[in-house]
Amino acid sequence: MCLKLQLRVVALLIILLSGCATPTPRQTPLRVATNALLIQRGVLTIHGRQFTLNGYLALSESGGMRLVMTQALGPRMVDVLVKNDGSVHVMYVGPSLRPIWIERYVVRDMKHLFGNIATPPSSPCRALDDTHFEVKDRAYTLELRTVETKLGPQPAELFDETKVTK
Repeated sequence: MCLKLQLRVVALLIILLSGCATPTPRQTPLRVATNALLIQRGVLTIHGRQFTLNGYLALSESGGMRLVMTQALGPRMVDVLVKNDGSVHVMYVGPSLRPIWIERYVVRDMKHLFGNIATPPSSPCRALDDTHFEVKDRAYTLELRTVETKLGPQPAELFDETKVTK
């Protein structure tokens, strides 16, 4: 009887000490093709309220990154261009957002997830796999998935800071 109890305790300890094989999120930016259009869907949670978003992120090795974000079945919310030199051009901001939020949060998240910079360990951005991303900031949470990737050069007009998309 004591031997059975000892074997059970040893088996339980082995199970507890072995841990589980949980994948660790990436700490570096996702390396997608340098010329691509990513079509993305996301759920943004702010103070318990959820918003469904659609995003179109154009990447160009010569032009930078251009994000157009809309609310599901709704109007355009954000249009922002980040040039390769690091300059940020907020092309459009919807009435419910402030330009400083775009520069502080949206651009930071774009650079950390899709830019050519190393993501610092303190970053709230995580690439869980090649198409699934997560941003957990103290102010909001974003669950983001790339649903389609169109490879190839993107139109130069997308990366011209003087042209606003309609």
